[in-house]
Amino acid sequence: MKRFTASITAKLKCRKGFGLIEVVVAIIVIGMVLSTVYQTLLHMNHIYKDNLNVFRMNKLQKVINSYYANHGKLPCPAKPSKTVEGQTQLSCVQSDAVGYLPFKTLGLPIEEAYNAYGHLYTYSVNPHLTTTHISHCDFENTNGPKIVDDSGYSVTDGQEPIAYVLIDHGALGSGSITDMHKGFRRPVRYAKEAMNADDSQNFRKAKSNKDFQHHLMFETRHSLFAESGKKCDVPTH
Repeated sequence: MKRFTASITAKLKCRKGFGLIEVVVAIIVIGMVLSTVYQTLLHMNHIYKDNLNVFRMNKLQKVINSYYANHGKLPCPAKPSKTVEGQTQLSCVQSDAVGYLPFKTLGLPIEEAYNAYGHLYTYSVNPHLTTTHISHCDFENTNGPKIVDDSGYSVTDGQEPIAYVLIDHGALGSGSITDMHKGFRRPVRYAKEAMNADDSQNFRKAKSNKDFQHHLMFETRHSLFAESGKKCDVPTH
């Protein structure tokens, strides 16, 4: 009888041990599956937000171009501590022609001033195009935004003036203005992005990769005129 009882007890112990191993293995497998699902969802969400950013940038381009067509000038940037939140300055010169998107002046909700990751766009404008007191056809490309590529060459061959620049600072918000009141900028994560965060009108447009996550959209004077229906004898690059 004792041998029988001991045999049953041993079998139960074995079964109990085997059950614990199964549970541990199951937990590990479930953890791996959940981790894979999470990473997949995270990647899909990233793709969704990147596509949303492209859509928003295209929309903002149309809104800014429409503003020029209706008012005969471009809006100056909104400047932290210098303007009412989201409103344009009355006038601007090259030294303060970089700021954030003047969403109120453009008739947009505050959400439109941010990319899909919650970071403010940087907006820069050619000061000559922010006033109706001078001709928009006669000035040369001496002032205003300048954009270079990875090799340091001008994206417009240095001839046709750039009307305005809009920068999406990506998922990390590298170099973006932190808020609409203090005007501090987030630290730049990558050296190539530094040019787009120093509040000058010199910018870099490069292919997106792990070392450059900014998306830069710009409009030349000629393309702005074409969109707004304005006619000038300007180069047709």
